[in-house]
Amino acid sequence: MSNHGIWIVERSRLFRQGLAMLMRETPFEVTFEAPQMSDVDTVEARDRPAIILVNIETELPADSEEAQHLARLCAMQGNLPVVVLSDGFSLAQLVAVMRAGASGYILKDIAPEALVQSLNLILAGEKVLPTNLVPALLEGRDTRFLQDETRSSGAALSSQEEHILRGLAQGYPNKRIAMELAISESMVKLQVKKIFNKIRARNRTEAAIWARQNFRRSA
Repeated sequence: MSNHGIWIVERSRLFRQGLAMLMRETPFEVTFEAPQMSDVDTVEARDRPAIILVNIETELPADSEEAQHLARLCAMQGNLPVVVLSDGFSLAQLVAVMRAGASGYILKDIAPEALVQSLNLILAGEKVLPTNLVPALLEGRDTRFLQDETRSSGAALSSQEEHILRGLAQGYPNKRIAMELAISESMVKLQVKKIFNKIRARNRTEAAIWARQNFRRSA
């Protein structure tokens, strides 16, 4: 069985080569590596990988050149999955990369087995976020800058939609939410889209933050 191709964008040659060696024992194979995102523009479309791994070291302000590069990278090659690797957890950085269109946000101290599992989930269409997100939401840290864009006090949610939204806030995949509600995964996906429209969220991260802010106030 052929391996899934991966591109690595990382400044450290040592890290790139180490990750390439690690992937040799997995269903993934590093087919391209580069120190910066702009280098990806030179790669032929026919060499399209399954996933692109990108290291981000800054907070990633929306108007920064790096944020613009990331957004273009997420939109290229038919919107293939882009996963951001980070040295440390930052809620502001996480939201910025998800807004850019990334499919995952993974800390670089992740165990090799967990990394492979995360990449498999992303290939299956799931979003992957660090477990650090849950305590950050519980503590309400660094969420003020999201309020104008993710809060919609007029959103009227059905009991089923509220259950789904609470599941998103807990990081549950659609399959688990579907099992809890005894409905199909396709129905959950449809409801998630409706919820996003109601609360003006662009992804599961913003929806989770909206849920934590608004459900806490109504409790």
